[in-house]
Amino acid sequence: MFQYYNLTSFASLKSKITNMEKIGLAGDYGRGVKSYCKVQFELLNDGGIDFELTSKVKFLYGNTIKKLVTDMMAFFDVKNAKVIINDRGTVDSVMAARIEAAIKKLLKLIKSIYFLL
Repeated sequence: MFQYYNLTSFASLKSKITNMEKIGLAGDYGRGVKSYCKVQFELLNDGGIDFELTSKVKFLYGNTIKKLVTDMMAFFDVKNAKVIINDRGTVDSVMAARIEAAIKKLLKLIKSIYFLL
């Protein structure tokens, strides 16, 4: 099940992170992987949710995927982020898990940097 994290307070730490990767990545992708889904997640200081989708099923499920991203951002209380999804026919539950993993990977990085400051 999902664990609730409030990322709003961590967004202000982004400006203090230098020379480090600030993107949470999740998912299998590349040659030979069927139905892959790669999710990139980056916290922003402003601008709302910037969503980019590359998918072979975008014409059929683009709106559903966009709603899934919107719901996931609302669940994790993310107001400003860039989400890039490269999809090759992944089911919703797997995509939701990849989005959650990308968010949590970035959160773990930010938390570890926070304790080093």
